[in-house]
Formats: sequence, structure tokens, C-alpha cells
Amino acid sequence: MDNDLPPKIFDQSRKEAIWNRAAMHTSADRFLWQYMADDLAERLAVVSRDFNKILFIGPIGGYAEQILYGKSAKASFVALCEVEHIKTGNIAIDENNLPFALASFDLIISAGTLDCVDDLPGSLIQMRR
Repeated sequence: MDNDLPPKIFDQSRKEAIWNRAAMHTSADRFLWQYMADDLAERLAVVSRDFNKILFIGPIGGYAEQILYGKSAKASFVALCEVEHIKTGNIAIDENNLPFALASFDLIISAGTLDCVDDLPGSLIQMRR
């Protein structure tokens, strides 16, 4: 076993099954995502910095227009499960290993998705880079 790698805490197949089941819900069932989008929109409204390239990770990407209201930026989207990938056409990723080059984005929005990554500090470091 390689001691440099973080331990696998979460069952990847179980996590994907949960994400797939959640992705099949209708918009009426997504009140919590709407709440998070409203909050993010308020927070971004007071930020004076301009963001040119934004990455949305997971279902929150469905609320990008609302969150970025009035801001002009190139938004990219990634899915966290197969069902979300099929519904949206966004590439599916594993949030433990982001497949992007350094400094690809000015802002990464990942709401409600980092609760079950195996290496939270490592994922945040990848996002920062």
C-alpha cells in the first residue's frame, strides 16, 4: 500500500448510486439546490472581481444562469454521475481527481458535493491550483 495516497473512506459505487438516484428527481424536488443557488447569487453579487472562466461541479450547474445573473463569463460544467452526465451532456468526473490543467478557471463552484470526497484538503488544493 502506498502511504502517499489518502485512504479510500467512501465506497465509490455507493456514492455514485446515491448521485444517480438524486439526479433522477424532478426540479420540484430540488428546493435545497434552489436555496443554495439563491445564496450563491447573493454572495457573488457583492464581489467586485470579474471572473472570466467558471467551473460548476455537479447539480448546481443547472442554476448557473441564476447564480451568474448579469455577469459575463465562460461557464464550464461537469457531472458527478452517469445519470447527470446523460441528462446534461456534461463530462462526468471524480471530484477526488480533477482532470483540468493548472489555472484553467478563475472560480470553481461546488455546492453540496464535497461532503464525501476521500481527501478533502487534496481536492481543495486541486481546485485552488
